[in-house]
Amino acid sequence: MTLRFGTDGVRGRVGDELTPELVLALGRAAARVLGGDRFLVARDPRLSGPLLEGALTAGIAAEGVGVERLGVLPTPAVAALAAAEGVPGAVIAGIGVNLRTPEGGFPEAFRERELGIAALVVEHRRLTRRA
Repeated sequence: MTLRFGTDGVRGRVGDELTPELVLALGRAAARVLGGDRFLVARDPRLSGPLLEGALTAGIAAEGVGVERLGVLPTPAVAALAAAEGVPGAVIAGIGVNLRTPEGGFPEAFRERELGIAALVVEHRRLTRRA
């Protein structure tokens, strides 16, 4: 696999093309370009998730931006939190999953489940912040 940059992120083989040094540099660049005083960072549950999350958060923090680690969350939950809280930077550290149907779309049941999780995460956070 060759390291690829695209509209949905950066893809490459972890440790080979997607090194901790590169991910740290990407975190620094994201903090510079997006600005703001806080980023949300989540990760996927794979073995490489903590490595990528650590390098990414180190790069963001090196630019003086606060980082809130969210743990393992689906992309819609991170996007919903960023929108609800007005956070300019939200990143998922992990290897992408291609859960596509033969027709090229995402299974509707999978998408509905992720959106449900997103709504629950936002509501939980809203309620716990009030307390």
